[in-house]
Amino acid sequence: MSGTANSQNTTDQKKRNTYFRIISILMPFLFLLLLELVLRIFSYGHNMHLFVRHPEKELKEYYSINPYAGEKYFSRFEATGGVNDLFLKQKPDNGFRIFVLGSSTMVGFPYEKNLMATRILHQRLQDAYPHKEIEMVNTAITAINSITLKDYVKDIVKHEPDALLIYAGHNEYYGAFGVGSNETLSRNSTIQGLHFRLMHLRVYQLLRKAFSGIKNAFSNAVEEGEKGSLMKRIVSDENIVKDGEKYLLGLEQFESNMTSILEAADKKNIPVFLSDLVSNVKDLIPFSSVSSSSNDEATMAYNRAVVNFKAGLFDEAKTEFYNAKDLDPIRFRAPEKMNGILAGLADRFQCYYIPTKNFFMDESQNGLIGNSLLTEHVHPNIDGQFLLAESFFSTIAGSGLIDNEVDKRSLRSPEYYRNTWGYTILDSLSGEYKIRQLKSYWPFAPLSNEISFRDRYIPKNRLDSLAFSTLFTLDARLEELHWQLAEEYFRDGDYTRALPEYKALVNISPYVAKYANQAATCLLRLNDLYNAEKYIDLSLKYRPGYLAHMLNGEIEFLKHQFSLAADQYEKAFSLAEEVREQDAALEKLYLAYYYGKDSEKARKVSGQLERRSIEYSSSPPPLAYTYSSYIPYNIKDHINLAYGCLSRNEADSALLYLYSSLKVNDTPLANRLIGNIMLAQKDNNLLFYYSKALPAFQREPEFLKNYIIGLMVNRETDKAKDAFAMIVDIDPDYKDIPTLRKLVFQE
Repeated sequence: MSGTANSQNTTDQKKRNTYFRIISILMPFLFLLLLELVLRIFSYGHNMHLFVRHPEKELKEYYSINPYAGEKYFSRFEATGGVNDLFLKQKPDNGFRIFVLGSSTMVGFPYEKNLMATRILHQRLQDAYPHKEIEMVNTAITAINSITLKDYVKDIVKHEPDALLIYAGHNEYYGAFGVGSNETLSRNSTIQGLHFRLMHLRVYQLLRKAFSGIKNAFSNAVEEGEKGSLMKRIVSDENIVKDGEKYLLGLEQFESNMTSILEAADKKNIPVFLSDLVSNVKDLIPFSSVSSSSNDEATMAYNRAVVNFKAGLFDEAKTEFYNAKDLDPIRFRAPEKMNGILAGLADRFQCYYIPTKNFFMDESQNGLIGNSLLTEHVHPNIDGQFLLAESFFSTIAGSGLIDNEVDKRSLRSPEYYRNTWGYTILDSLSGEYKIRQLKSYWPFAPLSNEISFRDRYIPKNRLDSLAFSTLFTLDARLEELHWQLAEEYFRDGDYTRALPEYKALVNISPYVAKYANQAATCLLRLNDLYNAEKYIDLSLKYRPGYLAHMLNGEIEFLKHQFSLAADQYEKAFSLAEEVREQDAALEKLYLAYYYGKDSEKARKVSGQLERRSIEYSSSPPPLAYTYSSYIPYNIKDHINLAYGCLSRNEADSALLYLYSSLKVNDTPLANRLIGNIMLAQKDNNLLFYYSKALPAFQREPEFLKNYIIGLMVNRETDKAKDAFAMIVDIDPDYKDIPTLRKLVFQE
């Protein structure tokens, strides 16, 4: 019996020892799990996913770029925020979603988000394909490279992209985790990948922050690195010679990571638009010349290029300019071999290759890209941003991916966007000063330089001071300065100066309703009903509001779209927060029902008005069609000159003024007048212009009469019958109904 008992005790002891060892092994993991839960409960650290649910209640149906996503890739330096693009959680049936991958060029540096090429591109695509819901999601942040993009694409492919647009490569050597970067953890891609996955844990974020703090406290290098621009601070190796070990390693890293990105897209059958890269070769002496006491290879090549250029030997100059750029060991400009890699990958993976470099060469004197399109070494200036958008648009539209053809009625020329885009001198000055400040530091100036642009510049006036202030105070965001100026101009009744500031704000933050509403209000006061409606629609797309619905109701009322106006006034009434707002909506609602011949609803609203003791006319006078009398401020001279020509029977001269007006403001009024002239000249192209005017004038019998004649000339009988039915509905007593009936029905 004792032997059996001893055996049982031994077995029990072994079990206890096994349990103890298991618990001992699990204890650290349980502790870490508990710590992770505690850190999350107390909101330590950040969600590191690339996309997050938008925090605002009105935008709960959207995902936004995570403002903290960049922290995965930066520990020595502060990660910059991304772009404020949104996209719907539930992709629309008519949606086309493009994700953009890149770095500071795609962010639009040195400008605010209103001058990003992708913002311009987004509007161009939406205008070209109005029946589609275009979603442009720009994931770019400053100082990242293909290592980050490779990590990004894992999140991107989960969100139903219809295409990727990639412009990347200039940061390959000095961007986060680059072979010559101070911002690094390991050159090993496996370790990098593990680090990116672990960064989703708050415990790991805590340990990383603690380790970085200790490291920085004992690092003199970090103290030195705090001075100067990010370009200066992020570089650990300023001598990456052509065909050297690190040079080749950077190219290998770029090709490997880009291959991984394209493979991930290929597996999901996601088309890719892959752009080559643009550098300033003509007007930027190699960076190495700043550090070198004697002429190095890159500088000598550049000097030979200058000599050839002055001698008119442009082909020879081009060869030497690019040779100088590639020999420059300070690698803030992608070597041409990188463009070769991109072209090879595009061919291998059947990408849509965007020849951006050719676009820039075509717009540069003698094909040599320089300061006319770039602010410094790689970042486009304002003209360059529009050209970059054009290069992207040309390839995307030409691909036929979104649709077989663009809608020519709403398609605009590149010049139209350049002339009408929302930006002001505040953007130009701020961008210029950021570049001048950047050029105060290495690699544009010697390391010994201690006096920067902001130390010596004296602003000339208030506007200059506002732009200059952005160099000193992180809180002095350009968005806030635009708002400050816009509100001042608006209060003074200077709507022509207030409007561009509001338009800039809309392009910076399209989801802020007050910006769009204020832009629309300015446009209404400047007689531009057509463009006011666009801004109101944008406001209502993201946030329903009293003011936007009232403004929309006013415009629909002027177009005699009374049922649509009534719908807007009803919504305004439901959203009104004050009694006076409700009263104003009810007065407008009564008129919409009265003129819309909805007597029952008009009677109900009249009862409400009487109970509220609001005076109103129960039988308003006949309403004239006045939409044509609203001539937008920026084409008033064009239209008046055209009217003058028409009064003198100078139709061709009138057409010239009207066509000219379309380049400034593509309005329904100008299109209608062009259609009228073409009708008189028996030009069958009139329908193109009438179709653009139709949404504004489809309740006006005089316009519909000419439209019907144009339809019949072009043998579009069914559409003519529909238009005839509209005239009968609008005005059964219209004088030309018998004549039109004979024409349409061949009676």
